[in-house]
Amino acid sequence: MLMDFSEPTTSMLPNHFDDNDRVPMVFSESLHPRLMSQHDYSAQKLVRRGSEADCDCFSTADYNRSQVWFYQGMNSKKAERLLQSFGFEEGLVEQC
Repeated sequence: MLMDFSEPTTSMLPNHFDDNDRVPMVFSESLHPRLMSQHDYSAQKLVRRGSEADCDCFSTADYNRSQVWFYQGMNSKKAERLLQSFGFEEGLVEQC
């Protein structure tokens, strides 16, 4: 299911309201995902500019649109695994 961001999703919420819901997280193989401190400089940078994700196939904006949470260090395999756990309800990840 692809999400259409050209129109507001509801009359009460602004366009692209989900862009305001970014939650900076630490996401690694050895740890469970955990929240970053909102006062952490790197967390503030992530919310403003996005992660250093592998963007060869997808742009950072596409990652942010297609995932429930905003993760630091997200790559396409991790994004697809995350979306699979939610039944691809929040977006679609395609292979390059």
